[in-house]
Order: sequence, then structure tokens, then C-alpha cells
Amino acid sequence: MANIKDVAKACGVSPATVSYVLNNKRVLKQETRDRVWRAIHELDYHPSEIARGLSLKRMRTIGVVFGFGGTPQVTADTYLSVVLQGILDAASAAELNVTIFTSPWHGAARSAPVYRDQRADGIVVVAPPTDSDFLEGLSKVGVPLVAIAADTTGYDVTCVDVDNSIGTEMAMRHLYALGHRKIAHFAGNGSAYNAQTRLAAYHQFVADNVLVCESNYVQFCTFDGAGVIQAMNNILALHNRPTAILAANDTIAFQIISVCRGLGISVPDQLSVVGFDGGNVGAISYPPLTTVLLPIAELGKHAVRLLLQKKGVEDALAKTVLLSPSLLVRDSTAEVRD
Repeated sequence: MANIKDVAKACGVSPATVSYVLNNKRVLKQETRDRVWRAIHELDYHPSEIARGLSLKRMRTIGVVFGFGGTPQVTADTYLSVVLQGILDAASAAELNVTIFTSPWHGAARSAPVYRDQRADGIVVVAPPTDSDFLEGLSKVGVPLVAIAADTTGYDVTCVDVDNSIGTEMAMRHLYALGHRKIAHFAGNGSAYNAQTRLAAYHQFVADNVLVCESNYVQFCTFDGAGVIQAMNNILALHNRPTAILAANDTIAFQIISVCRGLGISVPDQLSVVGFDGGNVGAISYPPLTTVLLPIAELGKHAVRLLLQKKGVEDALAKTVLLSPSLLVRDSTAEVRD
């Protein structure tokens, strides 16, 4: 992406002259003005309000954009709402304002330019889907960027996430220690990077420990719990039913327990269930939910701290920062019974 120095070099003037033309602050020869504007158009240079604000140190604003576009799910989703609270807390501590971008994503060519001059010193993008050009588009708009729960392979973008592989292994090892050898996994949104990582770690543990894994032991739902009823029907129709289920998040786990209650299946006596995320609601569910506890609010706080360390788009920061999960054992898991 061209910058003001590129424009100045192309037309043989100083960067200050380019700035004067853009802001109409000095009386310049028309020939000079025409030459500058011609270079601006040829190089597709876009004067950034962000850069101006940074130089004047008066914006003090960061942007937040959720990878699915829009905001309808945020307040209802435990993970997203707690991430957002962490961002707000860190921004408040740093005396920063927060702008939440709500425009739906219509592809990089159409939507990415919208973020170029949105008067934010930087952007935190939360959970961009892996099957779109969301992250690719934002990484090219020339704004300091930090991602949360993202696959940044191939992009020069700093990411903060939890170690989903370690968290999955913790949950599986807990069930294994209880004697479970037939463990199913209800995976989350297929385009979510953290769901993909948890699924891969599940398969790795199954392979490493030679566990029983029928093809229907992996069921796909969404993080809001949609698809759980059908997934449970598929599991219960198996001759060799699993004795435990690892859910991709707590919401899916709650739905599993609810279905079991309706069918008279005892949790954990007949089926152990483990969640993922560690929301407070798990403590008051029945039975209280065993879950992988994630530092979700810290994800948001850490993303803001990383963004504050970036002076520009090309600053060298750690590529990926992984925060540690822990296992919170409650009453939804028990030793396997023959």
C-alpha cells in the first residue's frame, strides 16, 4: 500500500508538500498540485485519518470488529460478550474509547476499504472465520491490527488465543483417567478456528491412546447449541454408544445435558459430559458442569495491550500469544460404569 512518502517521491516533492495539497493549507502552483494529485490517483494512495490522529495523538480510539460481521450474537454469546468486556476494561484503563464496527462483511474488495479511515488507532478483530477473506482484507487496510482466536497463517498479524490443543488434551485425559475409552466429540462451528483446533486435538488424543472412535462419534453443531438434538439422536442410535462427550463449548454441553434429562439419561452415571469455556453458568447448572476453564476476559485485555505496543502496521511483535487454560472438575463427569 502506497504511503505519503511514495507519493512525494513519484512527483518529486517533499511529503510536506503532499500534505499541503491534501489539506489545502498552502498556496502552491497549480502545476505542482496537479502533479501531486496525479501521483495520488496512480498509486491509489488513501490519506489515512488514523495516521493523522496518531501523529497528533488525539484519537485515543480502538475499533472492534467481530469476524462474522454485525453484532447480533455478541450479547447472547458468553465467549464473545466476555471477550468484549475484557477489551472494554483494558481500553478504559488506558483511557481509550472503543468503536464497535457493525457493518456486515461483503468480501474484502467491498468491505475492507470501509475500515481504512474509521478514526481508530487500531483494530481488534475477534474470531474471524477461516472460510472468508475477512482477515486477509483487514490485514491490508493499513491499520494496526491484532486478532483474537484466528488462523493468522500467511498474514503478518499478531494473534492472541488460548491453547485450545492443551485444553482439549486436559479434558480428554480427565475422561481417560475416569476409565472412559469411548469418548464422542460435539464440534463447534466449522469455520471457527478454535473449533477446528479442538477437533484436531481430539483426533490426536484418540489416535495416541488407541481409543474407540466410530465415525459417528464426531458430531457437528454450532456454538449456540443448534444441531445438538439431532447429534444426540445420532449418538443414541449407535450400537456402541460413547460413555462420555466432550463438547466444543459450554452451551453445547448444557444442551446435551438438557436432552439427556428429557430422555431420562443420567449425567454423569450413564454419560459424562465436559464443556469448554468455563462460564459461570456452569456452576449453577444441574449437574454442575466439568469444563475447560479459559481466561476469556484476558484475551480481550491482552489484545488491547498488544495493540498499544504497535506503533505501526509493520511492527514486529510475537506472532501468536497463547494463554493457558485449566480444567475445572465438577459433577458432570464420573468413573465409567460397565
